[in-house]
Amino acid sequence: MYHDILLPHKASDRDILALVTDAQGAELEKDYPLARRLWVRVLEVSPRNLVHIGKAVRAIERIAIAWVSGEENKPNKPIDETGKKSVVKPALPSFSFEVVTVNDRGEIVQKEKRSANYY
Repeated sequence: MYHDILLPHKASDRDILALVTDAQGAELEKDYPLARRLWVRVLEVSPRNLVHIGKAVRAIERIAIAWVSGEENKPNKPIDETGKKSVVKPALPSFSFEVVTVNDRGEIVQKEKRSANYY
């Protein structure tokens, strides 16, 4: 799996596919540091391949969300009675804010407290 170090800057399609497979495997095993390193390497060796770039960017976003939610320390998602993996949305940090509504004269007519998640 550590062949990513040996790849030349301009790798063949076969080399890139092997790297993508290893990156996906590392992500499935929740080895996020390795998965991130492999996906970044995919970006480095295939700068003009939009399919690989798209896959790598989406994977790095998933890894970032998993990292923020602390998912890298959790076992793989459980399988429910239908045989499908249960979908668990990561817990994202949130912040609170106030929404103010004003009238024509700029006077406050309503205040609401709200919150939103971010990553």
